[in-house]
Amino acid sequence: MRRTRLFVGAAAALLALVAACGGGGSPAPAASGAGGSPVPVTMTSFNGSFASLSVYVANRKGFFAQHGIAPNFVTVTSGSAAMQAMLSGSADMANVAIFEALTAAAKGEDVKYIVGAATGSFGELVVGKNVPLAHEQAGYPAVIQDLKGKKIGVSSKGSATYYGLAYVLQQAGLNPDTDVTIVPAGALSAQVAALDSGQLDAFMSQEPVTTQVTTSGDGRVVFYQYQGNRPPLLDNLITNGISTTDKYLAANPAAVKGVHDAVAQADEFIAGLDQAGATDLADVVSPDFPGIDKPVLAQAIEHYQKLYSATMTKAGVDAANQLLIENGVLKTPVAYGDVVSAEAQSQ
Repeated sequence: MRRTRLFVGAAAALLALVAACGGGGSPAPAASGAGGSPVPVTMTSFNGSFASLSVYVANRKGFFAQHGIAPNFVTVTSGSAAMQAMLSGSADMANVAIFEALTAAAKGEDVKYIVGAATGSFGELVVGKNVPLAHEQAGYPAVIQDLKGKKIGVSSKGSATYYGLAYVLQQAGLNPDTDVTIVPAGALSAQVAALDSGQLDAFMSQEPVTTQVTTSGDGRVVFYQYQGNRPPLLDNLITNGISTTDKYLAANPAAVKGVHDAVAQADEFIAGLDQAGATDLADVVSPDFPGIDKPVLAQAIEHYQKLYSATMTKAGVDAANQLLIENGVLKTPVAYGDVVSAEAQSQ
């Protein structure tokens, strides 16, 4: 397998610092500041992204308040910006993908997950409605081989979508550098526009954009990272979680416990929803997904809900290490305990 050259993009600027809307709750808080007041914690989040669904739910359902946390959110546009915010001290915690965490840890940065969020491997490869694929019904790997010569969008080179696409192409027998053109096309909204105009033949999508595009008929899913035929590594690969630094973890145990317990409660809540519950939750978190119709959002929640868990498994970290090593990003794997705290480890 050839190693793909990856390029680290410059960190995106922080867009806004907004105070979180607190929800009510009767249980006594697990963390508190002086005089029993909630502990303020600044953390990053992504606007309109299922990578931050656990955080949205913990906020909107009042789980942070129940566990004595007063969150303030720094909205960022990329994982690199989230990591930069945490490491610079602009945020106490960051919602980051496993790839960013492992890459930073390998460079000696102080990064430690305290709780999992979207720990399953999520994402879909969406192809334009007018793009013919001879082996579409056969699925992976034949349908991936049909993409030879096509232009495929990702958010940026070095992003989680880039890593995932490069790996799947390689496993299907294609060279990501020469057999396709991988286009760093920015936000998912920009990639959808490029698909519609014919500038892209396909793009690596995530919910709720996937349901939005397939519902409109502008594209169809030909590969799922989390179901169906796919490379075995994706069975264990994890997506993201909430991280902090060892320094913050040691100095703020009450804040760490409160955030862990609130996000873990949100993960469990999401995973346990039935169809009616998904519809209700779509209404609750709709302010975090501007421009997305509530029925589309509810359906997207159902698609991903089983991918949320508070634990960051060793198998998942091993899979992420393997993917980065095979793509030439890491030379040696990062140890499980070096990037996942005891609070987030699988027992």
